[in-house]
Amino acid sequence: VPPPGPPPPRPSVAATLAPTNSSDEPTQNIVEIALSMNETFSTLVGLLEDAALVETLSGPGPFTVFAPTNDAFAKIDAATLESLTAEQLTNILLYHVLSGQVLSTDLSVGLQPETLAGSTINVTSLTPPTINGIAIIDQADVLATNGVVHVIDTVLMPPTPTPAPVASAKNIVELAQATDFLSTLVEAVIAANLVDTLSGDGPFTVFAPTNDAFAALPNGTLASLNQQQLIAILTYHVVPGKFMSTDLSDGLKAGTVQGDDVTITIADGTVKVNDATVSIPDIEATNGVVHVIDTVLIPPAPAPTPAPSSGEFSGPAPTINPTPATTAESVVINSQLVLAEVTVDAATLESIVKTALVATLSSVTSADQIVAFSVVSSRRRRLQQTTTVAFSVRVEGTAEFASAYATDIVQELSDAAQDGTLTTALNTAADDQGVPAPSAPAAANDYDTINDATAVDGTPTPQPVAPTPAPSRRPTPQPSQRPTAATVDDATEGAATAPLCPSANYGGAFIGMASDTAAYTVTPAQHWRDDVWTLVDEAQPPPGGAVVH
Repeated sequence: VPPPGPPPPRPSVAATLAPTNSSDEPTQNIVEIALSMNETFSTLVGLLEDAALVETLSGPGPFTVFAPTNDAFAKIDAATLESLTAEQLTNILLYHVLSGQVLSTDLSVGLQPETLAGSTINVTSLTPPTINGIAIIDQADVLATNGVVHVIDTVLMPPTPTPAPVASAKNIVELAQATDFLSTLVEAVIAANLVDTLSGDGPFTVFAPTNDAFAALPNGTLASLNQQQLIAILTYHVVPGKFMSTDLSDGLKAGTVQGDDVTITIADGTVKVNDATVSIPDIEATNGVVHVIDTVLIPPAPAPTPAPSSGEFSGPAPTINPTPATTAESVVINSQLVLAEVTVDAATLESIVKTALVATLSSVTSADQIVAFSVVSSRRRRLQQTTTVAFSVRVEGTAEFASAYATDIVQELSDAAQDGTLTTALNTAADDQGVPAPSAPAAANDYDTINDATAVDGTPTPQPVAPTPAPSRRPTPQPSQRPTAATVDDATEGAATAPLCPSANYGGAFIGMASDTAAYTVTPAQHWRDDVWTLVDEAQPPPGGAVVH
């Protein structure tokens, strides 16, 4: 007796379903084929009976059915199948059925036919033929009298639709706040100070990325953005006006609030904005419409702005360099600072201030963004030389959001002046050039002062410089006298404990200079310039050649 061998192989599904009649013409409809193969399709047949679909798939059709085997259904937990409602079960089964007869030779990679469930399947490969990347066709083109059957090894699950927000009388921001899957977008809008804008009258069309879209960005992307970069990205998702999905067309280029265009493509019923797919269209708000998208849109990188020519010290009231006008892609903010201890020439001062502004302002990442620079005034008061400089900054964005940009610049400059970081930035820039550093006095650069001098796309208003009343005639010097005690006046405020140098009276005003050096004799000469009497010790210059006002 020969030793027992392995059991004979079980017939394959393909062999079992091969036509038996000599003409190869089908004699059974789709349900009859499934009923005749109980070992292969008993689970499918039972579910078709539960969903009352036997009569439908026995009809004239034609239909194309991707038929899961018993082994395919066995991959699903039995409790899961039993828990399905009749509606859910019907939806799953119809997701395996196409209207019309689609043979294997009709399949192509990327083909997305619509099922009777209403959603599409995707042919992801032909080697082997695969549906939705998971279900392999074991046997194709099993012909029936009312269509064709393709046997698959995995049950296809229809996509779960993302619930649309309930329509209500909410503006765009309120709508997003009430929608769980837009919470990251809401946080970004708050961080960019765009809540008031997007809550305004509009109307706006917002392409709203989901939480998953933001999560797909490289790690740390959002945290690394400064506010201006965040504003640029968010406003690239906003189109002025209200555009429903029916208003969109293939190839449409829509101008965004950020300034660049987004491109609309429509193919096979799918609407895309650049590379992002619209998953939920036409969510209406009181001030526009929201289209939910699955990818964050990133605006194209801007071209660098050419550096302007240097400003110059041109007198007591110079005209600042022409300010480039605001464009659709950028906004020009004009402002000014008051500096002290300026001893360098205009070109060097411009370089130092620009470097300090880049270090201080979050919206300025390059000196090329400072498109104008000039000295408005240079004056001396209380023995401190102050110089007012005007500058213009170009930031990405549009005039609609210009006030927010300007407010940020004013706040950042005043904060930096008050805590000393602006002076530190000036010191660092000057040290790099090996020259004495100017400073930014806190008192002269408070929020209100800078805010009053800041404007959008216009000439900044220089801070008023109170002129010293001019005498009607050249005064005669009075005899010099030495004070008997340390005297504090406008010229020596803050230095009462320091010894005083010889002083003189001109026009009834005491003029003196605090000094830690020994007293010296002043033989003054008189010079008239800019409504200021300047006394210069021409006989014995004070240390460092100091000038007394």
